[in-house]
Amino acid sequence: MKIAITLIILSLIVGCSSDNRVAKPKVISVENLGEIRFRKSYAGHEDWTDAQFDSTAKSNPGLDVLDTLTIEAFDFLQNDGLVVNQTLLVDKLSQTLQDSLHFIDSNKNITLVKIETGSSLKARVIVVSRENQKLKVSLTHYGTKKYKLKKIEIPDKGWHFLIFSQWYFMNGDMYSLQIFKLE
Repeated sequence: MKIAITLIILSLIVGCSSDNRVAKPKVISVENLGEIRFRKSYAGHEDWTDAQFDSTAKSNPGLDVLDTLTIEAFDFLQNDGLVVNQTLLVDKLSQTLQDSLHFIDSNKNITLVKIETGSSLKARVIVVSRENQKLKVSLTHYGTKKYKLKKIEIPDKGWHFLIFSQWYFMNGDMYSLQIFKLE
């Protein structure tokens, strides 16, 4: 009888050991690190020739706002050749943008990031899904309906993603890159 009870207890201990447990996915966390903004100005366009206007319209926007928390992301964009001399290469960046992103961690957990838009301009959220978890984060928006995503890995800081948007504001085209850290 003692042997049977001992065997049952040992089998329970072995069955519950950490080697036999399935790793649960980490709780989703998204941190907004800030924004990098670029601007292309049309100020004074009333006196421009068609050639001047066309040249400005085809040009790339220059740096307008850089938050201190986004400097590493800015460095990544420069190293990746998407920002040169504080100018955003919009055509080159556009080729790398996506509607949704997939991240796979070391435990093979898949995380999906996408933007959901509602019927009103104010209904913009980032939706992050992993296993049976879903996180919705409100998104700063500027009246645009178009948002695109890009995955970036900052050395020693892990995976991040940026949200690209573009809109017109007071004689200029604005370009925003909102930077988020994903955990």
